[in-house]
Amino acid sequence: MNTARMLLVDATDERFRTAVLLGLASIPFTVGANWLLTPDSVEATSLLVACVISGYLCGIRGESPVHAGTLTGLVGGAPILVWESATTLVEWWGYPPLTEVAGNSIAAVAAVLAALLSTLIVVVILLVIGWIGGSIGGWASKRIDPPRRLRSGS
Repeated sequence: MNTARMLLVDATDERFRTAVLLGLASIPFTVGANWLLTPDSVEATSLLVACVISGYLCGIRGESPVHAGTLTGLVGGAPILVWESATTLVEWWGYPPLTEVAGNSIAAVAAVLAALLSTLIVVVILLVIGWIGGSIGGWASKRIDPPRRLRSGS
C-alpha cells in the first residue's frame, strides 16, 4: 500500500508533472491504436514510447527515471485498464455455461471476481511496461548528450 500511496502523491508532485502529462498525452494514441486500428487486440506501443521519453527527461533532471516511467505507464494505461476490466465483467456476467451450472447470483459474483482479477493483472502489466520504458529512458539519458538548455536548467 505504501507504493500505491507514493505513486498517488507523486502524480501530484511537480517533479513528475512531465511523467503525468506524457501519460495523458499517450491516451489518444492508445485509444486509436487499440479500438480504431486493431479492435481485437491490445496495443501499448505508444504507451511504451511515452514511458521511454518520460524516463529520459527525468533521468536528465536527476529524478528517478523508473519511477517516472511507472507513473506514465499507469496514467497512460488507464483506458486499457478500464476497457479490459469492463470487457471481462460483461463477458462473464452473462456467460451461459456458468449461469446454468452455478446460477445467476454465483455467476454475478464470479464475474465481479474475474473483473477484479483482470484489473490486477492489467495493473501489473502497466507497471512492467512503465518500468521497462523508464529504464530504457534512464539508460538513454546517461548515454545521449542532452541539449544544453536542459542541462543548464533554463
